[in-house]
Amino acid sequence: MALAFISGANVPQDFGRAVELLQQAAAAGSVRSQYTLGKMYYYGSGLDADADEAFRLILMAAEAGFHKAQYNVGKMYRDGDGVTEDKPEAFKWFLAAAQQGYAKAQNHAGVRFARGEGVEKDEIRALMYLILADRNGYTAAHQNVIDLSARMPEDLVQQAMDMARAWKPVARLAW
Repeated sequence: MALAFISGANVPQDFGRAVELLQQAAAAGSVRSQYTLGKMYYYGSGLDADADEAFRLILMAAEAGFHKAQYNVGKMYRDGDGVTEDKPEAFKWFLAAAQQGYAKAQNHAGVRFARGEGVEKDEIRALMYLILADRNGYTAAHQNVIDLSARMPEDLVQQAMDMARAWKPVARLAW
């Protein structure tokens, strides 16, 4: 119901009511509500923007295994938004979401492996994650695959392709 109040679908849009419902559900342990409320705090939708509170709520959802929350926690650590910047911690969260098959996170993990940002540089694993992101429809990953594979030896590109073909996601929680 809170989402209906956010979007105004079949009810008048009412961010205040949405926040009230989300706060109740988040306090009761609803991971989706923790994430959505965190995003509302982040963007200041229906309440004052508060990056610290946004981080706290989104982290709760990430720790419960929600892939979109894990990805967003990675971004917040990467940018120092609501939390102290920490590239290794950002990579950890991008990878957690990538391992569930979340294309945006696969691209971010691939880029970090390629740059050695927050993790030891590994172009083979970088290309593998970029290939996965591209296959999963993340448009920006396509150019990243082209650029990285162009500067890698053919045998290493083939190794990354083989790893991508054999890759299986970890179980994703039902949302």
